[in-house]
Amino acid sequence: MEITTTYFDKDENEKEIQVAVEVSAGYDGIGPYEYWGSKEFDKGQLCVDIDKTSYDKTGLTENEVNQIEKEISSKNFKLKAQEEYLDEQQRAREYAAELAYELREESKY
Repeated sequence: MEITTTYFDKDENEKEIQVAVEVSAGYDGIGPYEYWGSKEFDKGQLCVDIDKTSYDKTGLTENEVNQIEKEISSKNFKLKAQEEYLDEQQRAREYAAELAYELREESKY
């Protein structure tokens, strides 16, 4: 996925750059467990981790690269990555549901 971030060039003009982001996601729960004879399951919270980022550094100054790297390491950028990941998952679910509906409709004929 790609996330747009901003930085300021040497003339203090705000610029945008696309950052390619690879993420991994999973739940941090302990899974199945037993507590006082009761069997339970702890799914935990969704964790989205940024595995790799890349962007075109051609023509960027050291200061601009530092600004971009600082933004990539910020909490705000991680939240953007998590939101984009969840949006992608939702779009995939909606697409699968539409496709399943169309296949059911076609099988009626």
